[in-house]
Amino acid sequence: GSWRKLHLDRNQLREVPTEALEGLPALLELQLSGNLLRTLSHEAFRPVGRSLQHLFLNSSGLEQISPGAFSGLGPQLQSLYLRKNQLQALPALPGLSQLELIDLSGNPFRCDCQLLPLHRWLTGLNLRVGA
Repeated sequence: GSWRKLHLDRNQLREVPTEALEGLPALLELQLSGNLLRTLSHEAFRPVGRSLQHLFLNSSGLEQISPGAFSGLGPQLQSLYLRKNQLQALPALPGLSQLELIDLSGNPFRCDCQLLPLHRWLTGLNLRVGA
């Protein structure tokens, strides 16, 4: 696979198709918005970790993201869209140091101590935050 973009929006997926991504080492953009994901498991995006630049997970019913969900995604990830999910907390994402845009709008975040690591991580980045 020399695919650059993969759009799997609104396909009623219940999990990230990690195994299907194995053959797409050059993938730049992955659209998974509008699915029924609820959670992101550890290293869900590892197969495309060296190439992926844009990840769309809007309106996917996400309630929980495991601390290692984005493990394997490297510094080339430029944008992460998590708009309109059910996230109340989000772990810090230290591996995504070159992120330029993160959209967290439309989530019912609970402003408590659980968000502190995320806040510290965000303040250390030079990015545009949509929330």
